[in-house]
Amino acid sequence: MITLRHLEGVSKSAGGNNQFYALCGADWPTGSIKYVSVLGMMAHMQNRLAGCTTVYGSTSGNTGLAAVTVCKTLGLHFHAIVDTRIETEKLESLIEHGATVTKVEGDVHTRIRIAAEMAVLDPAGIDLDQYGNEGALFGHYQITGP
Repeated sequence: MITLRHLEGVSKSAGGNNQFYALCGADWPTGSIKYVSVLGMMAHMQNRLAGCTTVYGSTSGNTGLAAVTVCKTLGLHFHAIVDTRIETEKLESLIEHGATVTKVEGDVHTRIRIAAEMAVLDPAGIDLDQYGNEGALFGHYQITGP
């Protein structure tokens, strides 16, 4: 269940009572608002998913956890490319949820490059491309915004 919380507050700069709302990421299936981003990215790639069996993605944790969860729902496998500095808890969570994990030396740019290369080499693979996938914003426009 997703909850929109209403918060009452007073803004000194506006000089009056204001209404505030907060969408709580903890209410999403993976405990993170990244779930919405992944829903949007997968919807954006929908026409490219035919024949796809594996989604590759660079992640440091939360997006990967959302991706493995969404991929499972769609009958796809998620292959996470992480760097060696990933937190143990996030790494274990990815594996527990069914992701294949490849650890690489380097930074986020290295992970992004390797994820793209792995997807190209796999005829049934696709790169989630979380930093270049326009669907991430679309998810928030369609779900978070309203």
